[in-house]
Amino acid sequence: SPPPTATLVRTKMREANAYQLLLPFCEVKDVEIRANAVKLLYKLSEEEGIKDEFSELFGQTYICALVKLLSSERDDEKVAAAGVISKLPENDSRLTELLCNADALTPFLNILQRGTESSFTSRRSRSQLLEMASRALMRFTLPSNIGLQHLVAQKNAIPLLVRVLAIGSPLAKKEAALVLSRFSENTAKLTSPIGNDNTRCGCFSLLRKPEAMCRVHTGVCSVKGSFCLVEAGAVGPLIRMLDEEMEIDEVHEASLGALSTLLKDETWEKGIEVIAKADGGLRPIVKLLCDGSPSVKERAIWILEHSFRIEKYRIEFGVEAQMPLIDLTQN
Repeated sequence: SPPPTATLVRTKMREANAYQLLLPFCEVKDVEIRANAVKLLYKLSEEEGIKDEFSELFGQTYICALVKLLSSERDDEKVAAAGVISKLPENDSRLTELLCNADALTPFLNILQRGTESSFTSRRSRSQLLEMASRALMRFTLPSNIGLQHLVAQKNAIPLLVRVLAIGSPLAKKEAALVLSRFSENTAKLTSPIGNDNTRCGCFSLLRKPEAMCRVHTGVCSVKGSFCLVEAGAVGPLIRMLDEEMEIDEVHEASLGALSTLLKDETWEKGIEVIAKADGGLRPIVKLLCDGSPSVKERAIWILEHSFRIEKYRIEFGVEAQMPLIDLTQN
């Protein structure tokens, strides 16, 4: 008979409650046993359709055990622990609370910091850890939880994610762009109006340095306060991602999604100006009309539709985009 496939093995182990049997080994002192247990747990977590069942096994004890392994001296143990945590359902508020209680943010951000400094034992470990740490931040940055977003931003997460856009693997760049997009969704409502400080009055107001207005959000923006992609210097790296050959379409899709958050409501025209004036500008987006997947092309068209409402960009890129747009409408 043929050898069992990995999927079949995982299914059999799942039926035998292997998850419950493996979790206690994540706490043992024997490094080899512990590392092999958490690596096997990670492999089992990759099986489709088990997230809810898998997540129910975790209480504060095992969450703390996994978080502790994120600071392990062994990169393979760190990779496996980060992988397990990144596979847990991001919308499960119970798990998010447990991870916050275990201070999971700190080791994940340490991983991003170390990854951007190339201080892991192998390039593969570095790539995997940047991917998983970026993906793990998704659960802490749901747009509906601005308070938790503020907590993450105050720990300097946004500059680290922008750095991942420049030096990460394609998957790490995708995850970082998705997280930055979630931050950016709330920027408009967090931007402070110019001169909104009620404490300034009389002669003292003349001594204050004039506030710099954000080029997109028509107010005072900051990286930690309003999560502004422009202030964070993310626009250029996001556009450069579009100019790179990617085997994974979701990378370009994530970049376009993040850029699209700058085109909300009445600020869309200023957003287009910032994108167009960045390194590379609109040309990589036009190129995706020919090279991208259907979902990438759809996002590119949405941005270009806004761009071509401005005459100078319609003149500059209209001819170049005309034939691809005609082809798309006919297919």
